[in-house]
Amino acid sequence: MLYFKMLCCLYADLHFILLCSLSGDVQIVRELVTNLLTVLFINVFSVHCLGFSNLFILILQHIEDLTQEKFSLQQALEASRTLAESLAAENSSLTDSYNQQRSIVNRLKSDMESLEEEIKAQLDGAQDVVELWPAMQ
Repeated sequence: MLYFKMLCCLYADLHFILLCSLSGDVQIVRELVTNLLTVLFINVFSVHCLGFSNLFILILQHIEDLTQEKFSLQQALEASRTLAESLAAENSSLTDSYNQQRSIVNRLKSDMESLEEEIKAQLDGAQDVVELWPAMQ
């Protein structure tokens, strides 16, 4: 039972060390590792009957697992950053394109309104000619 409790505490401590190392705080990681090793050496005498070498092998394996997990998380973080940068660049490009197209649409609307007014003026002028034409004959 003592062996199991030690492993649970060790797991929690190593997991916390992993999280601190991901944040890049080397001083905290050093202190945590030093404290953890001190506790391990103090408690090693209480578990010597269980076989210190087995415990040490389990600890080394757990450290290796946590290291692999750390590298996997770092790779995933880098991939996420790359994707975020790519999406930000694409968003900026699409925004610029949208703004250019909106400007073109606004200019075309303005041109169309001007042409409609010109056509209306010409139709009014033609209507006047049609109305005056019989009087000119």
